[in-house]
Amino acid sequence: MKSQRILFAGVGVVTVLALVSFALVSLGSTDNSVHPTSLSADPGGSLALYRLLESEGVPIERLFSPLRKDRPDIGMVLVFQRGYRDAAAWGPEFIDDGFGESVVIVRARTNHVLPSRRDYHAVEVTSSVRAFSQIGRVGSGENLTLIDGQPVIVDSNDLPLVAVSTVGSRTYVEVGNGAMFLNRFLGHDDNAKLLVSIVKSLLPEGKKLALPEYVYGVTSPDNLFTRLGPAYSATLIQLLLMLVLAIYTLGRRFGYPDAEVPTKPGTGDFVRALGEAFRRAKGTDIVLETELRRALRRVSQRLNLPADLTVDEKLARVPGDLGATMRSIYSLRGQKPSDDLARRTLGSLERLLSDFESSRGT
Repeated sequence: MKSQRILFAGVGVVTVLALVSFALVSLGSTDNSVHPTSLSADPGGSLALYRLLESEGVPIERLFSPLRKDRPDIGMVLVFQRGYRDAAAWGPEFIDDGFGESVVIVRARTNHVLPSRRDYHAVEVTSSVRAFSQIGRVGSGENLTLIDGQPVIVDSNDLPLVAVSTVGSRTYVEVGNGAMFLNRFLGHDDNAKLLVSIVKSLLPEGKKLALPEYVYGVTSPDNLFTRLGPAYSATLIQLLLMLVLAIYTLGRRFGYPDAEVPTKPGTGDFVRALGEAFRRAKGTDIVLETELRRALRRVSQRLNLPADLTVDEKLARVPGDLGATMRSIYSLRGQKPSDDLARRTLGSLERLLSDFESSRGT
């Protein structure tokens, strides 16, 4: 019965979460405005364009401010511009005078708002240029004003979608439907293939493709986060936060603390403790008496003295210097000789006792 209640409760929680998620998705609105910076992962951004060209091996660089001097390493500039019927600018006006005369300018036209996926139409295209011969179907440019120049790609109605014109020594490539190069539509039909073909066929060898981000009002400094873009930057920040959290948690103990196991004292600890107690109590008499009894027991065994003899009688039968030393210690009973005297006496007793046992055999 209890397990059934838990099951029903779990199903109820999942149902509520599903309803909330559905409501959020249904009520949420997608930003369809065009802001074609290569740092944006929104539908109207061009982050996918940047990554596509990067994966194709195209040297590419973002520009966050107008050039102050000619850059000979830049061979092409790709800029999104409003169509003639929607001329409002995103930010500073794009001025191509800051680039060298040999730089190819690719201008992709867009409207203020992206068409929805339902309104997206593709058209069959043809080209007499070999570089574009593999392009068969791309996004339609019917909602934009026709472009000028020599058509290199036309649709089935012979309307130009991509045209090339020359002004002085400068080459301009006009793309009638720049929306097909933005995030939402780049993966449709042959849009990505068209973009790569334009860049690779017209970008001079050894030169870079420049993306003027300042045109769209993006003037942030060129650092790690701007190079990675918002998606990768957010991932990097999350990884750094996780690393900080891991370092913090690894330094802290979880659960109950370890039980302290008391150390069991050994024989040496007892001996040191007893010696310290004797030293503090000035118990030299006790030490001398204890050592005398031990020595007398060992001598009695070597001399085979009867057990019923008194201490005086036993000491009287101990010969030589050993007997004199032992009788001297016995005479100090009840007194507290100094530490130095006790050490000298005990050292002499131990030496004489060892010589006596050696002479008598062990």
